[in-house]
Amino acid sequence: MQVFKLLIPILVLNLSFGVNAQNENDQLTDIRYGDPGLVLDESKVDPRYPDIVEWAKAGVRGGIPFRETTPIVKTIKPGTDNIQGAIDQVKNGGVIILKSGTYTLNQPVYLKSNIILRGETGDPKDVVININFRQKWEGWASKRYGLVMHDVKNALE
Repeated sequence: MQVFKLLIPILVLNLSFGVNAQNENDQLTDIRYGDPGLVLDESKVDPRYPDIVEWAKAGVRGGIPFRETTPIVKTIKPGTDNIQGAIDQVKNGGVIILKSGTYTLNQPVYLKSNIILRGETGDPKDVVININFRQKWEGWASKRYGLVMHDVKNALE
């Protein structure tokens, strides 16, 4: 049986460039694209790049919540805790911290809305997920999924 490795965080979009914006008190603040409340000022779009207006709509509506605003509801350790079990225990959303190490999945993990899986350190090399199962054969287009997101919202990290 083949073992596949999946690094966490898997859904990270890290745009390292920032912008200077003015808040309601006319103070300059350093924010990143994707931050909550960032609105594109279309009057300042370079006419040579009109597609930027569409590009600005990409991402999460209302912006990606700041890390500090989403509460940590559970912390799990490799070898002793079950990722799916932790997800199933969380009722109202929040962050599940994955301690550094290797996790083995013997079946797919089904994410739920408003639940964020986050590696303990933020370094994707510190959390490894081994996919140790085969899914039902459905022809040559069959795929093996470790994390499944069906009709899931706000589960980004």
